[in-house]
Amino acid sequence: MSGLGARRTRYIQAPEWSKVDNPVQRSLSPAVEQVRYAPPGEYGLDLEIVDLDELRRRTTPAHLETLQRTDFHLLLAVVRGRCGHWIDFRPHTAEAGAWLVIQPGQVHRFDGDSDWSGWLLMFRPEFVAPRDRAGMADDLEAGACAEALPAVLTPAIDEQRSCLRALRQMARDARLPHSRALRHSLLRHQLQVLLLRLELAARRRQPVSLASGVDLQRFARFREAVEKHFPRHHRIGEYARLLGISERSLSRASQAAAGITAKAYLSARIALEARRLLAHTDETVAAIAERIGFDEPSNFVKFFKREVGQVPGAFRREQRGGRTPALPQRTERT
Repeated sequence: MSGLGARRTRYIQAPEWSKVDNPVQRSLSPAVEQVRYAPPGEYGLDLEIVDLDELRRRTTPAHLETLQRTDFHLLLAVVRGRCGHWIDFRPHTAEAGAWLVIQPGQVHRFDGDSDWSGWLLMFRPEFVAPRDRAGMADDLEAGACAEALPAVLTPAIDEQRSCLRALRQMARDARLPHSRALRHSLLRHQLQVLLLRLELAARRRQPVSLASGVDLQRFARFREAVEKHFPRHHRIGEYARLLGISERSLSRASQAAAGITAKAYLSARIALEARRLLAHTDETVAAIAERIGFDEPSNFVKFFKREVGQVPGAFRREQRGGRTPALPQRTERT
């Protein structure tokens, strides 16, 4: 079991979601539950599937509505009703057959008033099968990557059934009386197939990508580097050198894979972290500027206004000015 004692937050038994003690995140306000994937010893797997009805029996709607920031992937499969969810300042809704996708590090909350049933799939980021150098481009072109999924997606009817069958099979296989290593291997391959199905479902609703496997590989490495280094590196040239490619190659890969320039992607990620810190911490604007790599608060203010459309103080007042608005009535689909 995790050694967090009385501070542990128990949503489920296996694995637990626990408050995280992380120097990167610990300054977030108490209103945001810092949650990490910490399975108890008797379970011990890096992936867990939980029935929402079982989760509700173990907690309260008020607890589920708490703002949370998780360090693992969380996918919600809606089987019945309509699910509402806030993810990084945006409301999303999904009806039966749809999936909601919350990435590690995103601030989100459940809507306790939503009447829905379904499944929660949780897994550590490193649980996705590692790719060897030779096969990386092909795997990425196939789309077996959780980070590539949109926040909401709705597979076709036949694919909905296939995805739910896969999910239920994984839940059963996690309890097989075999070694942890064998179950991990089985679940990892099943997860890869499920992510591929979801990626294909997402692609059907999007324009056909002209990105090559090499571009997709480069963009995936760039995205990973941004997550790791954005508080210190704000120039695209630094990422190009880190990845061993030219700035032109990096920009071409980003444009082909994501439809935006590498600079726009990096700026959006920095701005998102600034919004999170402004909304969910009591740190000063100057402290936030320093935390995310700006040498002068004035430079941060200019950057934030350009990216978000208002100065940091106004954004914070707007976020603190009242309750989170109600979720929309129309379903947002992908």
